[in-house]
Amino acid sequence: MGQLEEQAAAWQFDEAAENYPSELDVAMQAWWALTKQRDSSSTVKQQLTAWLGKNYPKLSDEARERIATICNWEKRGGRRPQE
Repeated sequence: MGQLEEQAAAWQFDEAAENYPSELDVAMQAWWALTKQRDSSSTVKQQLTAWLGKNYPKLSDEARERIATICNWEKRGGRRPQE
C-alpha cells in the first residue's frame, strides 16, 4: 500500500458516529479525488467546485465554497502558468 492509500485509510469517518463531521468527510473525499485526477486546464478550486456539484449536489453553495477553499492547495488564485 502506497503512502496516499495509507493516508486515505486513516481518515475514513464513521457516518453512524454521533460526532460525524460530514463536511470534513466530503472535503477529504474531494481533496483525495483531485489529487488522483488533476486537470491543468482549470484551477484547483474550479475543479473542486465542479467535483462537489457532481458528487454532492445537495450541498449548499456556502458549504461548497467552504470546502473548495479549504481543499485548494493553489492559494495564489488564477491559473498556473503553462509550462
